[in-house]
Amino acid sequence: MHWFTADPHYSHDRIIGFCNRPFPDPVAMNAHLLAECRARVGPDDDLWILGDFTAGRATGAERRTVRGMFHALPGRRHLIRGNHDPDWVCDLPWDSVAETADIVVDRRRLFLCHYPMITWPGARH
Repeated sequence: MHWFTADPHYSHDRIIGFCNRPFPDPVAMNAHLLAECRARVGPDDDLWILGDFTAGRATGAERRTVRGMFHALPGRRHLIRGNHDPDWVCDLPWDSVAETADIVVDRRRLFLCHYPMITWPGARH
């Protein structure tokens, strides 16, 4: 099975205020996001993170926390690089890292990207 998520921003304290996330701090946010993911994604599933696994800048302690979050994620982990994914995040042992991906799920072609796409008004669905 394939699972898709975007912008978890693990350990990014300022994302809580920026996006009005209902958490008192990054520790609570990390725990909740990880629990929700682990409740759904199985060991043989593909987990696609469509960018911004964390915030770009991070201290040594924050990097250790983010690495721990990465290793706690279930399934085969794929990163579609976002604007806040620095090299040290991309260097984690992902099953794949790319700017975009073109995959087929249930005979449907999906184009994965961190950034929004615009389609033409007359496009067929």
